[in-house]
Parts: sequence; C-alpha cells; structure tokens
Amino acid sequence: MENNDDFSEIIEMRPMEKYSEMYERKEELGRGKFGVVFQVQDKESGHILAAKHIKTRKEEHKQRVKEEIGILQNLSNPHVIKFVEAFENNRELILVMEYLDGGELFERVATEDFNLTETDCCLFIRQLCRGVDYLHAKKIVHLDLKPENVICTAKDSTSLKIIDFGLAKKLTSEEKLRVMCGTPEFVAPEVVNYDVVDTSTDMWSVGVICYILLSGYSPFMGDNDSETFNNITSVEYDFDEPEFDNISQGAKDFITELLKKNKASRMDAKMCLDHPWLLEQDVGHTVIKTENLRKFLARRRWQRCGQAIRAMKRMTGLLKRTKEANLSRTSSIESLESSPTNSRNASRESSPTPASPFAERRKKFEALARAESDSKMASNLTKSAGTKTSTTKSATSTTTTATTSSADSSNSVRAPRLNLLEARLREEFGPSVDLQSRKHDEDSKNSKTEVEKHRT
Repeated sequence: MENNDDFSEIIEMRPMEKYSEMYERKEELGRGKFGVVFQVQDKESGHILAAKHIKTRKEEHKQRVKEEIGILQNLSNPHVIKFVEAFENNRELILVMEYLDGGELFERVATEDFNLTETDCCLFIRQLCRGVDYLHAKKIVHLDLKPENVICTAKDSTSLKIIDFGLAKKLTSEEKLRVMCGTPEFVAPEVVNYDVVDTSTDMWSVGVICYILLSGYSPFMGDNDSETFNNITSVEYDFDEPEFDNISQGAKDFITELLKKNKASRMDAKMCLDHPWLLEQDVGHTVIKTENLRKFLARRRWQRCGQAIRAMKRMTGLLKRTKEANLSRTSSIESLESSPTNSRNASRESSPTPASPFAERRKKFEALARAESDSKMASNLTKSAGTKTSTTKSATSTTTTATTSSADSSNSVRAPRLNLLEARLREEFGPSVDLQSRKHDEDSKNSKTEVEKHRT
C-alpha cells in the first residue's frame, strides 16, 4: 500500500453522519487558509483529539486533501503526528488526528523561564531529523518545514512531532517533481528556481530552522519576498551576528553542510544524525539569549495576521463582486421580463388608433337612413299642402283651378327635393332655416296671387 502512488484510491473515508455520532466538539483551536481545527472528544473512549475541518468546494482541492490523508494514514512514527480517521460529504472533509497541546517549539523555548542551551538545541534538531529521516525513507517530502510545524507533544514535554502535511508529496521514480509552494524564508533555491525537488529540499529547511533556533535571526530574510528569494538563490548568509560569538564551531559547521545551493552536496537526514554536533561531541554550554527569538516570533505573528487580513480582504472583495454580479443579473432579468409589456403599452399610447371599417359603414348607413326618413316626411307635407291649395282655388274659377292644379303638380315634383335640402340645412344650421323657408313660402304665395289677379 505504501508503494501505491494514487492515494485517493486507497484511503478509507467515513460518512459525515458518523462524525457527530462518534465525537463531541469542544473548542476551536485555530484557523487556517482552508479550514478550522477543533478540539473534540471521543464519546466512547473519552480521548481528546483534534479535528481539522476543511472546505472542499473545488474537486482538485478535495483530491489534494485526500492525497494528504493517503500520506498520513501510512505514517507511524514518534516524531510525526498520528492520523486517526477521516470523514467526508459533498462540501467538507474532516481529518481526526492526535491532539498536541505543547504548542510550537519556538514559543516554548522563547519564554523567559526557559534556559536554552546548545544541548537543548541538539535534542530538538535530533528529533526533527529523525522524523524527517522516517519520511524520506518512505519517499515522502514535507516541503513546508518551518517552526510553526514543529510542535511539542505536551506542555511539560520536550518531545517533538512534525505536523501539517498539506504540501507533502510522494516521490516516484517516473516523475520529476517541481513545486512552487512553501514559506518564503524556508524554501530551498530549487523551489525558487522551479527546479526538480527531492528529499534534500527538506534538509535546507532544517538548516534554516537550526540557524534561527541558535541566534533568533532568519538567515535569508529580506525587506520583501523578492529580496528574500534573491538572498536564497545567492545563498547569502553568515555568522557575523554577535549571537554566534558563543556558539560552537560544530553547530556552525552543521548549518553550513545543509545551506548549500547544490542540493546534491547537502547532508541527508541520516548524515545529520551522525554529525558530531548532534552527537554532542562539540557543543557549547553557554545559555543562549532568546530575546531575538521572541522578536522573530512577534514578527511571524504579525506576518500571519497580515496574511489573514489580506485573505479577508480578498474574500470581502470576492463577496462584493459576487453580490454586484447577482444584482446586475437580477436587474437584467427584471428588465427582460417587464420590457415586452411596457413596450406594448407605450406603442398603444403613442400610435393612433386605426379607424374601424365597421364604424365607417355604420356612419354611411345611418346617413342614408336619415335622408330616406327626411324624404318621406317632406313628401307627406307636400301632399297636405297641395290639397289645401286646390280647395281654395276651386272656389274662384274653373280656369284658375286648372291653372293652379297644373302649377301644384309641377311644384309637387320639385317639393321632395327642396324639403330634403331644407331638412338637411335645418340639422346643420338650426331654426334659422325655418324662418327663411316661411319667408320663401310667403313670397311664392304672394307671387301666385298677383299672377291670378293679372290673368283675371
């Protein structure tokens, strides 16, 4: 199982429902870039453990965490953190591991009541090298060795363990591994140059940790990451600081054998364990001042705080952009939904209503009906008027009656047309037409009487 390179196929995962059945969450221990670590208690045994909750929104991130689990479940060493089990669902992975409450090594030795000596440094670095030797024997490179990942097992213990295998890789003979990851102060030149990495890459980091432990100074630290990387690739460091005045030559030689640009010339973990300094054959006995180490730790805390703030700003910016995009998308959808109705209403209001052909036909029909009605009324009036005229005229003379009858007959032919015209004029101009028609009737009557007198 150790020779299988595809860890994602051999790891054992439990369903997330079992996690709450088996463990009781206690308190939050810390937060990182991708997750939160909680203290939990095994409900059956009562043992205190640590549960690392990791959000896995992307499939590649999920596979990377599973690769870490695959590495951890195959490790068993006194100087490597112990993995217990893992749980998963669609959104999250939980890694349950042993709980280490001793704190970071540097935090432990930087306290004012701890008298740090070279012998103590040999003890700590020896344990670190044993853990690294075990990993390298299994073809595993950690790739993120730094003080924060070297933890004391208990508050009153000097036993150490290596933690955080999030960047660890399994080396294979078929593939040349190149990476662009790690913490700037502790990465090797081949990482900066994106060259092939191997087990010697971790040994560079061991040399940096030893340098800081003895002096409190970071050997390649620059004003910014770019300057730090330049110092690393050019291997610019020295032992000129006053803090090295009381450090043994054996310790300086041990560091020098690790901080070499040519990775092939660096000591491996086994060679370190056989080095005279780690065997305490040439060590100093002066108490090492830890004031600089406390300053180093304070600076590292500020750096982590700055990274957290930048991460929060990036997250805030991402959330803001996501919110703006959602608002824009919502407004676009609303405008698309409302635009057809609004455009139709606007077109109805702006465009004139077309005349209905049925309305035109009805108007014509009504006009013809009115004309026909007026024609009938005029005909009836003419007939009654003709009867009265003939009766009056018969009383005078027969000749006159014949003449009048012929005149009335000609007037009866023209009367319907005239009366129709009068009716239409009355509708348009009102009662004034009646007065004019009466005057016309009187004039015609007078003229007829004069004609009759003349003929008589």
